[in-house]
Amino acid sequence: MNYPTSFRINHGQNILPIKRMQIFSAEEWETFIEEWLDTKKTLYKEIERFGGAGDKGRDVVAYITDPKVNGYEWDCYQCKHYDHPLIPAEMYIEFGKIIYYSYTNEYPVPKKYYFVAPRGCGTSMTKLLQDPQSIKAAVKAKWVTHIGSKIISGTQIDLTGTLLDHVENFDFSIFDRIQPKTIILEHSKHPNHLHWFGGGLPDREVLDENTIPASIAANESIYVNELLSAYNSTILCPLRLLVILFR
Repeated sequence: MNYPTSFRINHGQNILPIKRMQIFSAEEWETFIEEWLDTKKTLYKEIERFGGAGDKGRDVVAYITDPKVNGYEWDCYQCKHYDHPLIPAEMYIEFGKIIYYSYTNEYPVPKKYYFVAPRGCGTSMTKLLQDPQSIKAAVKAKWVTHIGSKIISGTQIDLTGTLLDHVENFDFSIFDRIQPKTIILEHSKHPNHLHWFGGGLPDREVLDENTIPASIAANESIYVNELLSAYNSTILCPLRLLVILFR
């Protein structure tokens, strides 16, 4: 049992950060991920958020080298804010976009491609990401039904010729995911962390009187004396003032 703090009385029960993340809007989620990547400035030269229509499969981009130089290196952070863990059927198109737009030289193949979602990945998605050859097989098998007609609206992109060669030679080990709890822990270093999740003191545990020592220890006497002085200054001084006023 705990004693509730004044913060809890005023604001209600604290919402755990991992739960609060789940009620962000999709736009807030992308902003939050961009902020989180600011804590990794030693790894990246620049962070850029694309998001929205026309991002060509890139939500938040972390440049490892100068993006103005051909063949630059970068990592892709794909933000997905759904009301359920990620599943393969919804993510095949994301594999397809990064494959297709790297094939058309819109950008180089990223060094790493991370799925970031507040509810993480479901079991089937996690299992898929653990096996690059399974991702490759799934992309080829699902190209017609889940990918080819969805990369560019109104256009059917066939997996043939040099595009098929690109898929065959593609490094599918770049795809991975990052756990929500890891993101929260690392974002705690950002100055905006309390803006997102709030703060306040935790509830105080109810005191067990049986654990109170019978006497004050020598190393506690200074603290206890100062505490008594503080009480005297706030309680006795106003009383003395009243005595003077009404004498």
